Amino acid sequence: MFGYSEAIKNRHLNIENIDGRLVFSQLDPDANVTLNYIDDSEKVRGHLDNRRRNLEQVQHIFGGPLTLLSPEESLSSLKQVNQILRDNHYRTKNAQGQVGGLITLPDELIPIIVGDLHAQTNNLLKILSEGFYLNALVQGKACLILLGDTVHSEIDGQLKNMDSSALTLDLIFKLIIHLPSNVVYLRGNHESFETGVAKSGIPQGLLFRKWLRDQRGQEYVDEVEQFFDLLPYVVQSSHFIACHGGPPRGNFSLQDLIDIADHPELKHALTWNRVMSQRDAFGYRKKDVKRFREMLGVEKKTPLIVAHNPLSLTESFWLDAGNIRNHHIVYSAHLNNLAVFTRIGKYMTPFDYPTEPLIAALNKPDSDSKEADDFLP
Repeated sequence: MFGYSEAIKNRHLNIENIDGRLVFSQLDPDANVTLNYIDDSEKVRGHLDNRRRNLEQVQHIFGGPLTLLSPEESLSSLKQVNQILRDNHYRTKNAQGQVGGLITLPDELIPIIVGDLHAQTNNLLKILSEGFYLNALVQGKACLILLGDTVHSEIDGQLKNMDSSALTLDLIFKLIIHLPSNVVYLRGNHESFETGVAKSGIPQGLLFRKWLRDQRGQEYVDEVEQFFDLLPYVVQSSHFIACHGGPPRGNFSLQDLIDIADHPELKHALTWNRVMSQRDAFGYRKKDVKRFREMLGVEKKTPLIVAHNPLSLTESFWLDAGNIRNHHIVYSAHLNNLAVFTRIGKYMTPFDYPTEPLIAALNKPDSDSKEADDFLP
């Protein structure tokens, strides 16, 4: 991919961050490994300034400090978002003229694929503050793709906290309004008020509905239900395909995906399926991935990227998951790290980042103070 010689094809160095301590382990005794640190304060400052500018741009898009919107503003935002979803020109419409379950993006758009967020607003801010992502979105060169399950925390002690879910949606809705052609939100199994949406016995779907009704009124609840129903289930370009759960294990056609409103079993599969493993012996397999690619009319090696199914408590992405070539899982809701997939040239590439308390940095009154730098190491 980078044109390196055969001499460096092996791993030479392992770097771990253990409770804030960097541990370097040389893996190849014959390799020359040199460690250097950046002693140019201007380069360090330039990186910090770029991230701070990105956060300030997010604050501008949001319209102020990142706090829960008022009932009136949140309802206005949501109504705008629902209209944007109805008018999305990247989605094939069904026979009734309604948007279907598939969204097809132009090949030139660079995807920034985010796995489950589960109400970790800081993790979304981390992505938006890093590198080129936000500028590429604003310039219309990239597309932020959220693979569903943006709501309902999975952290012990936070399972009943619905404030963070509402705040995450508030931010996403503002992004959709400002970047309507450059933000895609797929439906996951948690985009629902159903009783089956639960964690550790806590009915998060029902609790979220109650919180929204109590804080923002029944009209807002009704609009959120419309929002869930308007979400697409699959996104594709010639470079990748993605959904929340996984491919169905039955024979479905492309038209069935477009007419997904008439196929509840297909909805369930795309949002709930997991790859076959010891955890789920009845999950989808290699042949299901192959059939899914054929259904969508993409090449047989096209990467399939899914969320929903983290395979460990510490990692954030898994390549060739389930021993299926070009089948990857991404998860973005850990407290300590998160991952995204993006395209580098022709290749879909994962990037793993440590998390940071960026809401505090974003809302700090004096962003130029020394204290603000503590949030951006």
